Amino acid sequence: LWMANSGVYRDLLSYCVDILASYDPEKAGVDSHSEHYISTTLPKDFAESSVTLVTEVFAGCVQYNRLIQVVIDSFYVKEGRNFKQHDVYVLRVLTYLAIFRLEELGMAHFRRFINSQSANKMHKFLNFLFDEKTVKMSLYDKWCKVYDQTFVHTQLVSPLLRWHPEVQELVKQLSDKLANVQKPRTIQPPTETKPFQLTRPRPRPVAMPEIIPKLKPTKPIPNSTYQRPQTMQLIAKARETNKAKAKALIEESTRVQFVCANPEDSERKKQTLQKIRNAEDAKLDFNRTKAQSVPPSVTENVPIKLNTAAILREGSLFRKKEEDQLRKLDELVSGGKDASEFLRWQEQNKQQELLAQMAEIERKHLEGQLSREDAIIAKRSLAEQNRVRVQEMKEEADQLMQLYLQRRLEEEQGMRKLVEEILSGHQNAREAKEKVKEIKQKIVKEVAKESQELLRRALEEAEAEMKRKVELIQQIKAMESVPVVRSKFFDMTATSGQGLLCEMSVSELRERLALLKVAEEEEEEQRRQEIVAAKQVKDQLVMDTLDEIAKHRAEQTRIAAARQEQLKREAQQRTEATVNDPHLRRLQHRLEQRRFERQRLTAESRTPPKTAAAKRQADSAKRTGEQRRWKELEACRERTARLLATGKSQEQSVQSSRIRWFSSPTAS
Repeated sequence: LWMANSGVYRDLLSYCVDILASYDPEKAGVDSHSEHYISTTLPKDFAESSVTLVTEVFAGCVQYNRLIQVVIDSFYVKEGRNFKQHDVYVLRVLTYLAIFRLEELGMAHFRRFINSQSANKMHKFLNFLFDEKTVKMSLYDKWCKVYDQTFVHTQLVSPLLRWHPEVQELVKQLSDKLANVQKPRTIQPPTETKPFQLTRPRPRPVAMPEIIPKLKPTKPIPNSTYQRPQTMQLIAKARETNKAKAKALIEESTRVQFVCANPEDSERKKQTLQKIRNAEDAKLDFNRTKAQSVPPSVTENVPIKLNTAAILREGSLFRKKEEDQLRKLDELVSGGKDASEFLRWQEQNKQQELLAQMAEIERKHLEGQLSREDAIIAKRSLAEQNRVRVQEMKEEADQLMQLYLQRRLEEEQGMRKLVEEILSGHQNAREAKEKVKEIKQKIVKEVAKESQELLRRALEEAEAEMKRKVELIQQIKAMESVPVVRSKFFDMTATSGQGLLCEMSVSELRERLALLKVAEEEEEEQRRQEIVAAKQVKDQLVMDTLDEIAKHRAEQTRIAAARQEQLKREAQQRTEATVNDPHLRRLQHRLEQRRFERQRLTAESRTPPKTAAAKRQADSAKRTGEQRRWKELEACRERTARLLATGKSQEQSVQSSRIRWFSSPTAS
């Protein structure tokens, strides 16, 4: 009874919300609170099914309170600004119905519960709850912290995803309602009259076919039509002969020509002609870009222009060096010890270490080449092993091909049996489709009636909202039409009147600013004169520093040249010591032996080319094997196609017999 009236859904939802909001777990239990509420609040004539629904919804919301709280908290984080606090209990009840009771209620009753509330709120809530990304990621992780993962996957996530398509249709209806989209009217087609099938007409006799007259045999086309005339062949043959004779005469005349009649040009003439052509081509180059010439390379020392900071920094560096040298001389004069012997001993040790390092580097280089030769020999042996392994794999592939063909024959026999079973099950599938079609037609009729009612209500609400907006716009325009006076008089000699000692008018402020500007100009001129004097002193200091730098650079150039000559002599000595090392000579001898062995293996691995008869025999064997394999595959395909054709013909015969039965008088 409570399903008959659409207004009952709103009352049922309000009762469920009221019993859930009035529950206090510290004062009473679930059963006692539900009995007290039913006896005191619900009307006496309330249906038993409605009482059962209210009780079960209340018990379910209390049982799955933590699960529902996760959904409500996540929803309020995202859309909480558009919902009030007292809407929490409504969302709790709808969450419980959507997750646990949607299978029992069905989509039609759940749609009526949703339509009994605000369309805007329900649109946002359903979009959040049945969003695939939200359910799989955000809600799934939070539910797994409260319940077992298997329970969450089978009892919570799977039902929501299964009902996702139907709920999306409901969300689309709500969005159309919010956007005031009118559903297009469907015009029913007119009824078509059909004649009565009282008697069946007799079959018409088959007319005798007309005799097709035979045409007289035509004469065959002569072969001369497709052949060139004999004259053209003779002309082409004569042309080829004359061409060969002319070519032979030209070669003979070229071979025995006179020296005075040599047609070739001299080298001088060719050069003169080339110069003339280049000059003429240069005149025709109009859009040529003129490139700048390459500056001459400078090999001598070029003076580098330095700034003031660089000059002073370098002068300070040279002065520090001079002070160090003077300090060392003073120490030697006063009886200090000279460190030249220690430095010489240190330099000799460095030279010996350098020679040892160079010998070690050469040894590592020769050892690396030896390891490379060993790797090449190992690679040759590995290639031979791989060749033997490939031959074994080819033989194994042939055996697997035979097994595959046998298995293919067994699969074809199983496919034949499967086709026969499928043909027998087609009849039951068609009857089930007819029943499903009738159920869907009934659901479509119910939805059409509900949508018409929703459309009428939406039009009335839109008209009321439009009237309210028009009145509000008229009030705003009336307020904007009132003029406002914004002009104000300003006196330049008056103060602000705040009662402070530092108050002054605008004219007095301008006079004081002019006096400050004059004082700043005088101070700026005085500072400019001081800067010019300091700059002159600094320029003189820079010139003196440049003279010192030039002297020191000349001395450093002389020392660097002597040092370079000494380094060349030391490098030559190190090279001679490395060549005379006996260990390196032994490594070089081993390397030459390895190279000779590698060249010998390379020469042996080169197989002689196959003869023409052997190649032809290998090619014919390969073609024979490929033809045999292709024939086996084609036979397998033909058997599969034959089986499918047999199954289709049996299905068509069953359909034709069914059509004949429906069209017979006994079926009607």
